[in-house]
Amino acid sequence: MRALHDGTAADVPTGDELVVHRFVDGPVRTRRVSGGTCAAAEAAPGRGGVLDTVHPTGLYLSVSALRVRRSR
Repeated sequence: MRALHDGTAADVPTGDELVVHRFVDGPVRTRRVSGGTCAAAEAAPGRGGVLDTVHPTGLYLSVSALRVRRSR
């Protein structure tokens, strides 16, 4: 989470963890995931792993949006 917040690459060597990092980074920064990134994510941890990743990412974005709105 800190790497996503700071805009830096996490200490993720390669492989499935890097694919998941890229998959989560897209929606956090641009609210979009490219087709290639989505396909790579489905191939790496599988569809179930992608769904397991989407849930906490959505919660993170929701809470962040509420905190920003509340601070205005």
